[in-house]
Amino acid sequence: MPRGEAGSILLLLTYLASKNVYRHPTLINFWITWIIYSISYSVLLYDREQYIHPDTLCRVQAAMVDGSPSMVVTAGLVSVIQLWVRIRMSPQSTYKTQSTAKQRLQFRLVLCLLIPYVVFFAFAIGSALVGRENFSLTNPMNGLYCSLHIDGFSRYGIPAYCIAVMTCLISFEVAISINYWHTRSNASRAFTLLKREVPFSLILRMLLFSGISVMIITISIIYMSNWLVPWPYLTQATLPLLSVCIFGTQKDLLTTWACWRRSSTKPHFKRFHILNMAKSGVYWPPAPSTTVPNTATSSGFRTRFGDMTSSNSSIVSTVERATVSDEEPV
Repeated sequence: MPRGEAGSILLLLTYLASKNVYRHPTLINFWITWIIYSISYSVLLYDREQYIHPDTLCRVQAAMVDGSPSMVVTAGLVSVIQLWVRIRMSPQSTYKTQSTAKQRLQFRLVLCLLIPYVVFFAFAIGSALVGRENFSLTNPMNGLYCSLHIDGFSRYGIPAYCIAVMTCLISFEVAISINYWHTRSNASRAFTLLKREVPFSLILRMLLFSGISVMIITISIIYMSNWLVPWPYLTQATLPLLSVCIFGTQKDLLTTWACWRRSSTKPHFKRFHILNMAKSGVYWPPAPSTTVPNTATSSGFRTRFGDMTSSNSSIVSTVERATVSDEEPV
């Protein structure tokens, strides 16, 4: 948990502080929920006396532990739905909507950001009310954190909600993948001269995110079956760290974190490059070229061909940015 919590905080600070890294607010909110999720399982570690005499802090942690899983899966579903809506909307309709109904979009965004916390408080308050009447069932049986041990609520209610939400999330993920490949194939048929391979990082992240989604459903089913084995709990503890590894290895993030290296090497390179040019008698800046193309037809064809390639590249890049880079939710 601590490593996943530290990684989530690092990603969140990078999103908020860097001008070169942009993520949609729903994805930023998704990482905030992961931080709350990690903290909820670590509350008891801050007070060692709670292991012997559980009281108020144990009640609070039990409520947070029951509310945080539902909050995280809800935030993930909201991010995926937002990505699906953005991909389905054309640029013209997006511009028209933003210019005519800006307040409605802002209200919808605020609502999407609040939904995970509404779910969190609903499950947390329900856990607190049930645990108030049965405090003997709220205890740190595993020696790590307090939780509510009531079948009707903790064993069935929370896992069933997580299974339902994750099933919807996987459905949207499949729809997004189909839409992406369909758009890409259409672009390839329209622009046959464009040779662009599918990024391996895109395929890898989609597979890993799908694996985590299936893993969450599997863990929830095991909790409902009351199959007492240790590996579901260990797997659940690694979920924040796995999410950080999937989304924290994107190129723009790695470039931002390595900015100190670029700033220390670029001036050094430029300084010696200019000195070598001066020693060799090369003038800087170079004189403007006066070379005339061989034929006007060749020049015109190259200009039109360049425009065609740029237009095609922008179509595919838009889909990839919406799927992986700028607004990636998963």
